[in-house]
Amino acid sequence: MEDRDLNEPDIHQAPRPLSSSERAIRGVARSEDRLGFVTPDGRIATFSARLSTDLGFDDPATLSGLKLDSLWRHKDRPAVACAFAQAQCGQTGRAEVGLDYLSDGLGAASVCFRPDQGGHGVLMKLSWADADRAPHP
Repeated sequence: MEDRDLNEPDIHQAPRPLSSSERAIRGVARSEDRLGFVTPDGRIATFSARLSTDLGFDDPATLSGLKLDSLWRHKDRPAVACAFAQAQCGQTGRAEVGLDYLSDGLGAASVCFRPDQGGHGVLMKLSWADADRAPHP
């Protein structure tokens, strides 16, 4: 019998297919749009590089595990929570948020949530109200 570390992958075993949520997370991470994938408990799983940059973060990995509501102004949090809850119930939810705290003149944006097809999270998209004032990559 061959001694093999149990943590070592078996090269003869076929790779496990990705779940729909895993595919969604990878798609978000690779996207050039302002997208995010949020866990059911409201924690950030991943954000696209563009969304992270717009929010003032250089590396999307630094956001992983943070509570989503920590990104919004206190007065915007109830509307965002309601929109997020709608997505958890299988609907699309939308909320208007102010992001002027990030940089003078950025203004308002809309955040849209929809359920992940696999049912293991929520997809998020941020759209700037005034595209001309949005941060540019």
